[in-house]
Amino acid sequence: MHEASIAESIVRSVLRAAAEAKAEKVESVTLEFGEWSAFEPAQVEFWLKVGFENTPAAAAALEIRTVPGRIRCRACGAEGACPQNGSGVTGPFVGPVLECPSCGGSDVEIISGREAVVKSIRVVK
Repeated sequence: MHEASIAESIVRSVLRAAAEAKAEKVESVTLEFGEWSAFEPAQVEFWLKVGFENTPAAAAALEIRTVPGRIRCRACGAEGACPQNGSGVTGPFVGPVLECPSCGGSDVEIISGREAVVKSIRVVK
């Protein structure tokens, strides 16, 4: 249900921006979610449509983009995607392996992939 709460926050932000711009209606909203953000885009879209009902954003086109997860190695400085943990691995966690794709080190920082951003709002005045 965290999709409902993030959608509620997005609805408030979009409607506030539209009011500040003295917009007649919201034409489109573009969102970016990192692949590791744990948000299911279809669920977010569902809750956004519910939240936008009977508002200036009711007919807004929604675009949801996925931002790939990337890491930077503190040891060697390499940047890149993480391999996925999944083939032959048992247990509850299947996701990125946080190790350097270059040197195999585990001292890495996530530089993208966890974001949840309202990238743009297009309004009609």
